Amino acid sequence: MTHAVFSPSAAKRWIACPGSFAANLGVESTSSKYADDGTLAHDLAAQYIEGTARHIKANTNAPRTGNTRADTGPPAHDLRQQLRAIKSKITVQQVKDLAPSPEHAAAILTYAEFAKGLIAKADWFGVEAKVRWNDELFGTADLLAVTGDVMDVGDLKTGAGVYVDHVENAQMLTYAFLALSTIPRDIALKVKTVNAHVIQPLFPGAQPIRTWSCDIKVVLEWGQALQRAMAAAKE
Repeated sequence: MTHAVFSPSAAKRWIACPGSFAANLGVESTSSKYADDGTLAHDLAAQYIEGTARHIKANTNAPRTGNTRADTGPPAHDLRQQLRAIKSKITVQQVKDLAPSPEHAAAILTYAEFAKGLIAKADWFGVEAKVRWNDELFGTADLLAVTGDVMDVGDLKTGAGVYVDHVENAQMLTYAFLALSTIPRDIALKVKTVNAHVIQPLFPGAQPIRTWSCDIKVVLEWGQALQRAMAAAKE
């Protein structure tokens, strides 16, 4: 199964109205250039962050593509294939070369510097971390970092047209709950506070990084609500 039946990105919708959500199960979603560009940006960010965080040696023979602006460059899926071929640390210049646009490159680097700051002091971290509750509820968190009794959950948003609210964000709460079931148990048991960070540098006039914090009890209660909604959708 490629996509979760109950995806974290749609949690706000299916937890609010399980019945209507159930009626749309099996309807395939379609992609778009904006979605493809966003996926490429996430791939670039992950590889750049993982390489610098883990001090992976750069591949000096990595392919270069030159200017890849959204209106002139090759399709995002072609660039993603090139990116996967690098397989190691990529440089700032490669981020700029491969990003869908200069604006995307700047957004990726803003997110990456923020992520590296959290990772540098973390006891445990994950980039593009697979998190799951069961075969129907799972997803990929852009960034997880646990430092002491604090868990940070980061979500990169590359859109400029729709403001993503960070306060009580359903997707972020879902990732936090799933993370507690996925990360090492000894790490998870220490968590008392969760910081949810929405990183949306391209939205005009808003803070590029917005944070909302909550007690772990809020996340656990959210998890119970998720399970109730899943059960209701199957009735």
